Amino acid sequence: MSKDRERQRTIELIEKVGLIIVFLDLSLVSILLLHDHAYKLFHYLFSTGGPAHTYHFQWVGVTAAVALVAFIFNQLWERRKLKASLGSQNTIQKLDKIRDLLSEMVVLSTDYINSFLDYNVASFENSDTKIIEQFRVISNEKDSRVLNVAVTLQLYLLDTDGENDVKTNTLLKAVRDVKLSVDNAKQAISDFYLNYNGTGPQNFNVELQTFADQYKKVTEQAEQDMLVIGKIYLDSEFKKASQGK
Repeated sequence: MSKDRERQRTIELIEKVGLIIVFLDLSLVSILLLHDHAYKLFHYLFSTGGPAHTYHFQWVGVTAAVALVAFIFNQLWERRKLKASLGSQNTIQKLDKIRDLLSEMVVLSTDYINSFLDYNVASFENSDTKIIEQFRVISNEKDSRVLNVAVTLQLYLLDTDGENDVKTNTLLKAVRDVKLSVDNAKQAISDFYLNYNGTGPQNFNVELQTFADQYKKVTEQAEQDMLVIGKIYLDSEFKKASQGK
């Protein structure tokens, strides 16, 4: 990236020098025109006639005009290529980040549900508040990480040029569905704990795990759907970036 920035600064410097040269040339032409030398100027720049010792730079005006146009065109083209290159690199970096976040979302979502189950089991089985607090802290930390990844993913996806809105919106919905499934599992597990009328810790653990399995399956399905949709999105965007679009 440092080489690209250095190249961009070089191009900008050349453009500035070129503009100064153009300005000086136009200023000289203006001065000559104001002093009624228009005919002499035209004759000097474009005429093929006249004494050899007077008009030895014949067609110099055409040469200068062509050189000026070529210079401007070249600088515009180089600037366009540089912007395309920088844009593609930025897009690829963003897509790499989205891919990593999708994978992290899957791991964290399942891990959090298991952690929240452990916290509820510990709360039911133990009277030691220190042990319960340890499970609670771990569970809350994982809950915060799931939320952070989900929000970060959505921010990256919303930072789009609008050319792929259908795929982007579909992936956004898939990310939100995963987060919603995790929230639903959390709420269901909490309700089960509060309303449990069983006889003992061992029964509670088994019954809670069995009850939670249905919500874990919903979350796992949402995760798989998100990965499939994510692959379609990333393949499409990587292809565009590799083509400099």
